[in-house]
Formats: sequence, C-alpha cells, structure tokens
Amino acid sequence: MGTAPRSHETMRTPTVGAMSRILTISVIAIGGLSLLACSSDPSSQDDTTRDSTGNVVDGGDLGVFKLQVGDCIDVAAVTGGSGEETEVGTFEAIPCDEPHTGEVILVADDHFADLEEYSSISELSTQGSEACVTAIDEYTGTTFEESNFNVLPLVPTDASWDALDDRGLVCIGVTLDDTLTDIVETSESIRAA
Repeated sequence: MGTAPRSHETMRTPTVGAMSRILTISVIAIGGLSLLACSSDPSSQDDTTRDSTGNVVDGGDLGVFKLQVGDCIDVAAVTGGSGEETEVGTFEAIPCDEPHTGEVILVADDHFADLEEYSSISELSTQGSEACVTAIDEYTGTTFEESNFNVLPLVPTDASWDALDDRGLVCIGVTLDDTLTDIVETSESIRAA
C-alpha cells in the first residue's frame, strides 16, 4: 500500500467527571492517539464477560485500565470528529467477530517509567507511536508501511501521571480504508493467524 502519511484529525472534546486517559491524534507520519486514564469508577470498570481464554464474549463498557491485548473496541465512538485531544475513561468492548473499529495490540503499564517528569501529550504520543508501530508489525504479521493498518497510542495525561503515577501505554490497531484516511469496521481480529 505505499507509505502515505497516516494522520487522523478526528477527536472528541474531553469528557467531564472521573479522571481518564487522554486520547489525542498526532499529526505525524504514524498518526496516533493518546489516552489518559484514572483509577476512578469508569476507567477501572469491566462490564464485559470473558471466556476461559480471556476473550470478550459479551460486550460492555471497559475502562482504559482494564484493556487487555486482543480486546476489540469501538474507537469510532471516541474519535468522533473534532480533531482535538480527548480524555477517555471507557470504551465499548465488543466480541472480535462482531463489527468493531479497534483492537488492543499492546499494553505496557510501565512504558514511560524512565521519564523523570511529564513532558506533553504530543511528546508522549510520538514516543508511544514508535512502540505501537513495532507492536502492530508483530501483532498483524505485516509491516506498517505496507499495510492498511494504523496505530492509536493511548498515553497518560498530566493529571493521571501525577495523581496515579500512570506511566502506561496502550496501543490500539485500526484498519484503514483504501485511501488510508478513514478507520473502517471489521468483524474479525487483525492478529496474525
């Protein structure tokens, strides 16, 4: 598919209420989302039912601190259309054989542990994007540059960084349309067989 720049200028305004991770979409060649999370009610909830292998078999709200590799989620509901940073506490988790717009490909609770202080959403998103590109290559068995996949890194906000010692990174893989500009639904996992 070539190496077209991947940036998604879609975002929803920050949510109000409990602390959450922030979802931003960076305007870089990789294109990324940043997310902040918190330990309060929404970001730690899990209203899903999982089978014995941990796969979601009955969907529901899933807090950002409860996301697991392989979880299929509705990213479109969060990335809305405003092109701005979005604080996110929960996603709708969906069984992977049902239509969904994102799949968790990496959860690294201590990814930013070596940083002495919080820099910015933009810098964390850029650093996170690098790890997410490696993760999507491994997860899908393809290369980012030659695929129709993009990555959305979810990174700490300054609030969760300070209040929760949040140093985590979550990477979400998405499938793009033929023009590599819009996220499309899929009804299967993007994980390599």
